[in-house]
Amino acid sequence: MSRASGLVVTALTVAGVFGQATGASAGPAACEIGELPTPAGTVAATVDGATPDGRTLTGFAITGLDPVDGTAVLWRDGAISRTVEDAPSALLDLNSRGDGAGAANGHSWVYRDGVVQDLPGAGTATAIGESGQVVGSRLEPTPNGPPVAVPVVWAADGMTDLPRPGGQTGRALDIAADGTIVGELGVDAYTWRPDGTHGPLPRPAGVPPAGKAGAERITGPWVIGYAGGPVRWHLPDGTAEQVGELQFSVDAVNERGWMVGEGANPGALAIIDGQPVQLPPHPGLRGLRLVSISSDGTTFGGTAYDRPSMSERPVQWRCGP
Repeated sequence: MSRASGLVVTALTVAGVFGQATGASAGPAACEIGELPTPAGTVAATVDGATPDGRTLTGFAITGLDPVDGTAVLWRDGAISRTVEDAPSALLDLNSRGDGAGAANGHSWVYRDGVVQDLPGAGTATAIGESGQVVGSRLEPTPNGPPVAVPVVWAADGMTDLPRPGGQTGRALDIAADGTIVGELGVDAYTWRPDGTHGPLPRPAGVPPAGKAGAERITGPWVIGYAGGPVRWHLPDGTAEQVGELQFSVDAVNERGWMVGEGANPGALAIIDGQPVQLPPHPGLRGLRLVSISSDGTTFGGTAYDRPSMSERPVQWRCGP
């Protein structure tokens, strides 16, 4: 065990695996996992999002249970850079400026220039773009049943429904730097483009058209989600491929198409240039949930946890050249 930048770390050398991809420059040679510091009195804490460069992470620290109380937290380079006490809950996503978006109980807000501001209308925000647009969903009443989710975007002119042919229900889940939005509509993974065009994403070979699919994250030309299992799409080529190594979930992707998620074995798994790399485990907690991979593939963020609940700890992996 060693201590670096305030993080207690466990190291794992993975040079041999990375070297099989595209040579010495394909990826980092060694990775370390470390717990991120938390505010005084923290009972449990999570990591929920990150800036594209991976240097700033956002999450939530529970500091009291009776009654439940807590604060949103921003970490920069492994240290707490700010707590956002007036945020109603966690900030779920950050853009490169460090602006964020969050939601709880049908109420959504943005964190911009250090200030929390309510978003108009009742809806659930899920992601924020580089221009400040926020995407998510709202609930629409139905005549004879419970309300249904409808994809929306918040911009300078307020909350607007996204196109949904046939009145299908769905959600907008992420937005790329160029404004491309992805999510789910009906049974399809769906994309809304900045030029106003929109449509379903293709399904991998063998996935039936009636099976449920959804696009959950987008970075550059790459989209990840599910359709008969974890899937990665490449928008320029219109291709879709199932990610066999990540059998249970694919949770984040960067501009190179590198991914992280959960494979057959417990722990955090990265796919770097097509090669699986097992990230170091937490020394005391068995479960890991990843939410981010940096643009250069050297920093990962997530949460370590175990049973019972309130075991959650925010963690970060750092990988050397």
